[in-house]
Amino acid sequence: MNFTTERLTIRPFEEGDLMDLFEIHSDEETVQYLLNDPWTEENKVEQFKKADR
Repeated sequence: MNFTTERLTIRPFEEGDLMDLFEIHSDEETVQYLLNDPWTEENKVEQFKKADR
């Protein structure tokens, strides 16, 4: 389901979003405020699949 306003679009993750999400979720300073551990090269695909639920 997509939701769009004049300034924002909310949509499900797409496969092309993987590297953008990895950049966010692998940053130690950012993940200190999230509920999960930092993503690594080894687990990024698995973590992405979890995030897409």
